[in-house]
Amino acid sequence: MLLLEAERIEKFVGERKLFALEQPLKLYAGDRLGIVGMNGAGKSTLLHVLAGETEPDAGSVHSHGTVSLMKQWGDDAGDWSGGEETRRRFAEAYAMQADVLLADEPTSHLDLPGIEEVERMLRDYSGAVVLIAHDRQLLDAVCTRILELEEGKLKLYTGNYSEYLEMKQIERDQAWLAYEKKKAKRDQLIEAIEGRKKRAGRAVKPPRSSSSSEARMGKDYFGSKAAKLEKNAKALERRLEKMGEAEKPRELPEVRFDIHASRPIRGKSAIRIEDLTLAVPERRESLLDAADWQHAASGEMRRLLGDTEEGRHKGEERVRVLLRHLTVHIPPGAKVAIMGANGTGKSTLLSGIAQGLEGIRLAGSAKVGYFHQKLKLLQEQATVLENVMEGSDYPESMVRTVLARLLFKREDVWKKAAVLSGGERVKTALAKLFLGSYNVLLLDEPTNYLDIRSREELEQVLKVYPGTILLATHDRRLAEALADHVLYMENGKWTWHDGTYSSFQQRAVKRTVTNTAADDRQRNEEELMRLELELHVVLARLSVPATDEEQAEMDARFRELTARIRQLREGS
Repeated sequence: MLLLEAERIEKFVGERKLFALEQPLKLYAGDRLGIVGMNGAGKSTLLHVLAGETEPDAGSVHSHGTVSLMKQWGDDAGDWSGGEETRRRFAEAYAMQADVLLADEPTSHLDLPGIEEVERMLRDYSGAVVLIAHDRQLLDAVCTRILELEEGKLKLYTGNYSEYLEMKQIERDQAWLAYEKKKAKRDQLIEAIEGRKKRAGRAVKPPRSSSSSEARMGKDYFGSKAAKLEKNAKALERRLEKMGEAEKPRELPEVRFDIHASRPIRGKSAIRIEDLTLAVPERRESLLDAADWQHAASGEMRRLLGDTEEGRHKGEERVRVLLRHLTVHIPPGAKVAIMGANGTGKSTLLSGIAQGLEGIRLAGSAKVGYFHQKLKLLQEQATVLENVMEGSDYPESMVRTVLARLLFKREDVWKKAAVLSGGERVKTALAKLFLGSYNVLLLDEPTNYLDIRSREELEQVLKVYPGTILLATHDRRLAEALADHVLYMENGKWTWHDGTYSSFQQRAVKRTVTNTAADDRQRNEEELMRLELELHVVLARLSVPATDEEQAEMDARFRELTARIRQLREGS
């Protein structure tokens, strides 16, 4: 059943063409369309055009059913956290059960359980789904087609994201083949032109062995022969001009780090963590200051906590354990993915390492570079190039190579930090760390605000980085591409896995290392997350007109959900 169709739509921003759709786009029930492209390419605008909220400058959109739109997070979030705001916006759009669901970044700020739940709901949706996402694994799991927006052109591909990448590689291979063939043909023509011109120059002069009388008699003959060769050469030149230049397909430069640019770490461990317990006052949501850090990891705190997951500190203040008795030795050059749900202490652990928390010992030669979204690593009035060059021992050519790999165009390196977008700021700060004199990088959610292309290029840079990396992330594809160790954190427990993220998943370590009580807590937390998302949906449905029967059904479900959520939160 045809639900929505778009024909030759175009949209402009001033004189710049934002996008143009040359082939018809038709959506049917069961379709799962993913829209991909770089930040600022116009993906969100396209979604609004498809939803009928923005008029195209050319072409038309026809809807044959109902449409709901989950918009990007704006400035009206109030007191919601990032994850709560995403769940609320997704629930409101999902609750309409429209024929076509348009979702703009439906997993933004969600942790792994939340991402997996949204993934399931999108797969099971009864109508058609169109989504913008930078989560490559989500696009693989959900999508049946990919609509690419690149340099103002929209192109449709059949299959999920991985299949789209395979088709793009085939196109690149074909482009290189066409380039080589055209270049060879141009080279042949140029050689032929030069040969004819040389022969024409020789033909206009009689041979030296001929007599003067023969030379005079053959003047017309040799002149005619030279003119013919010149004419032939000009014809070939016209063919060459008509053919045009052989345009070389764009290739990103290869990054090669100099392992001697930063001091290598000697010894068996870059970082040694011994019997570390992290706890925070439950009333506080922000990161602890240095004094609180030291107290949280002290023996006094551990004694106060005893064998329970919660304790008392300073009278009546409740304390929540993030991590208990962590002991790991991280070898030099290791690339560690730190995984787990929100609130399990991933960022807290990285911050503790950066601050030199008691129980954490760095190698004497370790020099730590720390990336966190709230840290100010850039000089606002300095350019991108100046920011990255500051404190770097690499030459400007290497700095430009890394910036190009992170998709900064030539002129972009002269932008001042003050005018950069969120994604550009992240990439500049990361480049500053990669090219600094550090040999240990602590990266807290480095792919936030990055589009898919930038994430893929960041992967390539991280892969060849010679130092030690600890990476806290919910980006499953990045973890799989990069990590050779996994530290998984949940409910105060932890698992250290030597191997890739996929091998960690296959062994289901996170399910087997914890005791039965912890398993029950994990299941309860997963159920709580699912019920809270459903509660958002029910609340959204209660706010729209409905029959008395439907209203009664939603009221009953609302009471069931709130009762069960209260039960889970109270731990009964």
